[in-house]
Amino acid sequence: MPAKKNNRFQLETLEPRLLLSADGSALAADLATGLGHTGLGEIPVLVEHLQDSPDHLNQPLPLIGQTLTGLLNPAAQLEDLFAGLTETDLASPDDLVDALDAEAGVDAELDEHTDDGFTLDLRVTDGFAGIVPLGVDPEDARHLGQLAGASLDIYGNARLTGDWVLSLRLVADSSYETARFSIDSTLSSLLVDVEVSAPVLPEGWHNGPVSDVNGLHFQAQFQTNFYSADGDLIDLSRLSSEISSDLFSAATEVHAAMTLQMVATLNSAHGPPSTTLVWQDLDAMPSVHSGFATGTDLAEIVRLDATGSAV
Repeated sequence: MPAKKNNRFQLETLEPRLLLSADGSALAADLATGLGHTGLGEIPVLVEHLQDSPDHLNQPLPLIGQTLTGLLNPAAQLEDLFAGLTETDLASPDDLVDALDAEAGVDAELDEHTDDGFTLDLRVTDGFAGIVPLGVDPEDARHLGQLAGASLDIYGNARLTGDWVLSLRLVADSSYETARFSIDSTLSSLLVDVEVSAPVLPEGWHNGPVSDVNGLHFQAQFQTNFYSADGDLIDLSRLSSEISSDLFSAATEVHAAMTLQMVATLNSAHGPPSTTLVWQDLDAMPSVHSGFATGTDLAEIVRLDATGSAV
């Protein structure tokens, strides 16, 4: 396996300066360049960790033959965003916010600006899409009652779409002996939403008792929040150098439902039977519901199954 690329970047070093500006403007350049301490360059390092961590985005998904890591790369996009800042963009906090806010998918707002520093809210978002493998674990066949033991090796492709949002409140403070750059953990998070639809089986596909996939409803959400036992503020240096569960909490929700059309030899009085499988968690075995369901019906089955209501 090739060595992993280090995504840490550095802007061109600016001339050293003392933090003597009456309005704290020099902090804008220092935050972006990490001059003498940490800065925005720590954020892509942090996000890359979340992308690669099996506790965050790098988790296998039911029905999908891969994780999300090959479909989105917010760390690289953030690296490009910060690396594109020029010296003019860093002349003051207002210039920094204006430069960031002008970029597509970026909302930046200066929340507070004092003699000692400033606080800015940064929100970066983007979408992603791709064709992913569609597959059902053959082990799930044992949950199909009369079909137990039959092959359920369903394979094909489906379309995956999603978006990610990184929200950060950045705090620059020069009232310490050395400037301190932090995030406010109560107002910072990473959220990734995923949907999968449009299953396509190979031409001529046929497998055991299943003849087709009639419907697919799949939604997943990954949310990472930040917290610290030392208070609301977390130094940017800690987020990349002390990456541990002590600074993050991850929550994942996955709901999926798929309707399988059975072969004609299993005809019921009203035509070929259908079976709907419902997944309520990453590692959960699917529950089984008889009958045909598509579109909003599948979404309703997922909702009722999650609440324990009758289907």
